[in-house]
Amino acid sequence: MVSKIVFTFLLSGISLFAQFTYPLAPEVWSKPEKLLPDSMAQLPFSPFSLTTTGDTLLYGFQNVYFIYKDPAGNWQGPKELSPLYGIPNYSPDYPVLTPDKKTLYFTDLRSFRMYKCRLNDTTRVWGAPEVFYDNGFNVNPYWYCINFLNDSTMFVVGEERTRLARMVNGKWFPNYEYPNPGFGLSWIHGSWLFNTGMRAYFSSSGSNTFNRQLYIRYIYDTVSTSAETKILNISTESDSLFLSGHYKGREETFPYLTADRKKMVFIANYDTVFKYYVSRLIIDENGDSVITSTSEETSVDYPKEIEFYQNYPNPFNPETTLSFRLPNEMSISLKIYSVDGREISSLANGRYPAGYHTVIVSGFPASGIYIASLISESGIYSQKIMYLK
Repeated sequence: MVSKIVFTFLLSGISLFAQFTYPLAPEVWSKPEKLLPDSMAQLPFSPFSLTTTGDTLLYGFQNVYFIYKDPAGNWQGPKELSPLYGIPNYSPDYPVLTPDKKTLYFTDLRSFRMYKCRLNDTTRVWGAPEVFYDNGFNVNPYWYCINFLNDSTMFVVGEERTRLARMVNGKWFPNYEYPNPGFGLSWIHGSWLFNTGMRAYFSSSGSNTFNRQLYIRYIYDTVSTSAETKILNISTESDSLFLSGHYKGREETFPYLTADRKKMVFIANYDTVFKYYVSRLIIDENGDSVITSTSEETSVDYPKEIEFYQNYPNPFNPETTLSFRLPNEMSISLKIYSVDGREISSLANGRYPAGYHTVIVSGFPASGIYIASLISESGIYSQKIMYLK
């Protein structure tokens, strides 16, 4: 039983006047975690890709390398994707495998043109890379493969603008700039497009030229120019730690998602060193909780420790959402306190099952800093939230 809660806060440096260029996206992503163990910290952090299952990551650095999850769920590697004849003559970047894992596309950093090579099913040897000149590709430099929707449809970048390409009679056609002719999305710091083509995740400096951060663009009509850009809750402009100056110079780049959109891997420098991070979709754009059911996902989504996520949005008016994740069924209470320790409201109290839970908070008496506390059998988890009236 917790009889007394003592709060100590350093409130200096918190800005009460944050300017948001883009509204917060309705979907909610979990607090980013390092994807790889520290023993793999020496990996180069250049543009990369994931296989559709999210268990293999490819990157280019003088050759094409991959890291992968073993049957026990541990990351292994890096290993060369070999034998891959001809690669040492190039500087491969952004390697992407087709869904059947039999064709590899990459960009040569010397010429910025796309190449492809095919795996021989019999010998299991990769063929020599061939420049990719199908029907308009590589007319000018700066071509990249982003990701595949299926074996006959892919998103590519041509001259730093996204394009939709389809295969017809064995040939690829980069039909037009995507989402519409003349209005292709900029790719500068990486883009990933969901398989319906109706949403794109990308990195941009936005209104803050010093911090690249993660955005989503909802594309409502692929024929017109209609689109809406919003910032993700894990990005700098929506993160209270950024507002208090903790993440000056922070960057989040090259988001890449699994085909089911439940995991997002990206590169970030949260501790001043660039590393791979992973975030998981908690709530989709419809407000529905996303809970995976496979054994691999279950082991990830239900950790041994309680996770109490930063509220979103923050600062907020008139309401905000608190979310937490329990490793197993347990009794909890969720309370709001003033900075001097007075209880303002009790939001939840009782026994909750394992998994994700969300609570909407409103009705604050005055502008200022409040404390949200999740009180459980294993401890107390607290965070600052900011209400602006």
